[in-house]
Amino acid sequence: MKMTKFVKRSIALVGLVMTLILGLSLTTAQAASWHTGTPAILRGNWNSNAKTETDHGRKVIVYYSLSFTKKTVGNSATINKKTLEFRIRPVQYRKTGKHTYLIRTLFVDSQGTILNVKQINKKKIVVGTGTKNTNKETYYKTN
Repeated sequence: MKMTKFVKRSIALVGLVMTLILGLSLTTAQAASWHTGTPAILRGNWNSNAKTETDHGRKVIVYYSLSFTKKTVGNSATINKKTLEFRIRPVQYRKTGKHTYLIRTLFVDSQGTILNVKQINKKKIVVGTGTKNTNKETYYKTN
């Protein structure tokens, strides 16, 4: 039985399409796994804008800082030019969307927390707390 060129090409095309469909459906879930360290795109120092808050009945000027290194995230609060610093370790992250990351940290007293970080552009990020992304604060790159 002789096959025409049309039939041969049709079979080849169907085989190619099936290969592509199977290849795309067998992607791994690696993108959803936790990675050690911090995303390279976030590394550096970030500051929030200064704002006035009330502390025990008096007004104070406060701004917050985040510092992302390869393996740690440091955070600090500056209140009336006095800085309180904290170091959080170990750090893991998971990419949840385009320019969006969950960063899992562990405090010294073994209490974990999750930061939800969305990069708006190269010099601006929005950081929220938890997977629901509450208490959002905008930070700007300083270096």
